[in-house]
Amino acid sequence: MPLAFGTSGIRGLATDFTTDECAWLVRAFIKHLEAIGTPAREILIAGDFRESTPRLLAQIEAALRASGCASTYCGLIPTPALAYACIVEQKPGIMVTGSHIPADRNGIKFYFDSGEILKKDEAAIFDYYQKFKSQLETPALELRSLCKVNPFASQGFVQRYVDMFGPGALAGVRTLFFEHSSAAKHLLPEILEKLGATVVRFGATAHFTPVDTENVENVDELKAQLAGASADALISTDGDADRPMMVAENGELIPGDLIGLIAARALGAREIVVPVSCNTALEMSGHFEKVHRTRIGSPYVLEKMLERGAGKNSSAGIVIGFEANGGFFHAPLLTRDSILPILLVLAEIKRQGRPLSQILADLPPRFTASGLIRNVPAESSRKILEKLGNAKIGNALAPELAGFGAVMSVDRTDGLRFTLAKSPQSAVAGGIVHFRPSGNAPEFRVYAESSTREEARALCQAALMFLGK
Repeated sequence: MPLAFGTSGIRGLATDFTTDECAWLVRAFIKHLEAIGTPAREILIAGDFRESTPRLLAQIEAALRASGCASTYCGLIPTPALAYACIVEQKPGIMVTGSHIPADRNGIKFYFDSGEILKKDEAAIFDYYQKFKSQLETPALELRSLCKVNPFASQGFVQRYVDMFGPGALAGVRTLFFEHSSAAKHLLPEILEKLGATVVRFGATAHFTPVDTENVENVDELKAQLAGASADALISTDGDADRPMMVAENGELIPGDLIGLIAARALGAREIVVPVSCNTALEMSGHFEKVHRTRIGSPYVLEKMLERGAGKNSSAGIVIGFEANGGFFHAPLLTRDSILPILLVLAEIKRQGRPLSQILADLPPRFTASGLIRNVPAESSRKILEKLGNAKIGNALAPELAGFGAVMSVDRTDGLRFTLAKSPQSAVAGGIVHFRPSGNAPEFRVYAESSTREEARALCQAALMFLGK
C-alpha cells in the first residue's frame, strides 16, 4: 500500500518507509521550504517509541545530510515538544510517529518554524515527493545510529508549562499516570512534579502500545487502578503525546472534546474551532461566543484558527482549537498538544475544590460513544458512504437503527453525520450518528451522540452492527 497523507502527516506500513522513500520525502520537504521562501539550513528531528522509529530517523538524518542540510536530533519526545522547539528556535522539523495507529505502521509529520503545516503544504510536498519518486534518483546514503540527543527541546517544553502555571500550582493534586509507551512517559511526570502534583506511575510497556484515546480498550483495567487510589484523576496520552486521556476519580472516561471544553473555558476562550465530530454540548454550554466546525484533521482546525486570528490581537479575542480526541491548540503552539489540557483540567479540580466527576456533571447532558471497524479498504469505505448517502429524510437510516428515530438532517462536511428525530421507543431526545473512514489507517469510524450515556453506546453499537453485516 503506497504512502499517503492522512488527517495529519504521512502514514503507511513501517516496512514501506524504505531508505529511498524517506529520502524522497525529505527532499520534497526541503524543496517546498525553498519554494515558499524559507530555505532550511538545519532541521530538528525527533520520534516516538515505535520499534521502527530509530530506523526511520536514521534514514531521515542521512537524507538531510546528503541534501546538504544539517540536523539536530531531539530524542524520543512528544510531537508537541518538537513543534514547540521549532517555534522557539525558528527552525523547521520532522517528527517520526504513527500516533495511535497499529505498531506495524509509522508516519512522518512536517513542521515549519511557525508550527504545523497546512493541507495546501501537504499537497505541495506530496507533489514533489511523487516527482522525485518517478525520477528514481536517490543519492547513496550513509546511515548512522542517532545516539547523541540534544536535550533543549525537552527542557524547553517542560519549562513552558512551569512558566505558564508556576511552581506549586498543582500542589495537593494526586494523579495516576498510565505510562505505556507514551512519548510523554518521562516529560509529563516531570512537569507535574515541578508543578507540585503527586504522580503515581503504572503500566509501562517494553514494546510500543498503540493507545487510541477515542477507542480505549482497557477501560476496566484503568478503573481498577483508580479503586482505592485516592487520586483526583488518571491521566495518559496516545503514542506521540498529542492527544490526552483522562479518567475521573469515579472511573468515568472523559471524552476528549469535554476535556477541551473545560480547558478552553479555563483559558477564557471566546471562540473555539473544532471538527464536525465534536459533542454538541460545546454549543449548548453557552460558554463560547462562537463555535466553528471544520473537517476532521488538525490542519483544518489550524487553518480556521489562523483565519479567526489565533495568536494575534484580534476582535475575536482568545481563539482555542481542539478535537474530539482532545488534542488542544493554543497559540503560540499551534499544533495538537495533550499536556496543556491535562494541566488545565487538573488546575480546575484544585481551583474549584471539588471532584472532576462533579465538574463534568455541570456540563449539558450530551454523551458520546465511538467505535471502529479495522481492516476496511478504501474502496469498501467508499461503498459504505455511497450506500448511506442514499438515506432519505424522514426514514430510518437502516433497519438496525430504526429504533433510534428517523433521519432529520445530514451533514456532509466530513463523512456523513446524521441527526435523528426523537424515536417513539426512546424517552430521550434524538441522537446523532456519524460515519467516516479513518484518514490514517484502513479503518472505518463511528461516532454517536445522545442525551444519555446508555443511548449513545447503544446507537454506536447498532451502527457498528449495521456496518459489520
